[in-house]
Amino acid sequence: MGNAQWKWEELYTKALLETNPLNLSDRVAAAENAIGSRTSELRTSPDGELEWQAIENATKGLSILKREINPPIGINAITYEQTSRAAFKPNHPNGDGL
Repeated sequence: MGNAQWKWEELYTKALLETNPLNLSDRVAAAENAIGSRTSELRTSPDGELEWQAIENATKGLSILKREINPPIGINAITYEQTSRAAFKPNHPNGDGL
């Protein structure tokens, strides 16, 4: 996990890779907080287009993870998790999927 391009990215990767449902909520919250802090910094910078795109992708990924924490009523949580993870393929700048 040491190949993160941005500081928030490592927390995002940890959330994506978390397999313990009891820890997932905390991992997602930590990644969201780090992304929120970074977006505040980026608003005052003329650069960062690539990072903005990565943040947008990460935010979408975290949204999917949050639905896994609280799947919609009436949907089997295991089936929902498998479906949503299969549908989510992160777009990382170095092309390795994470």
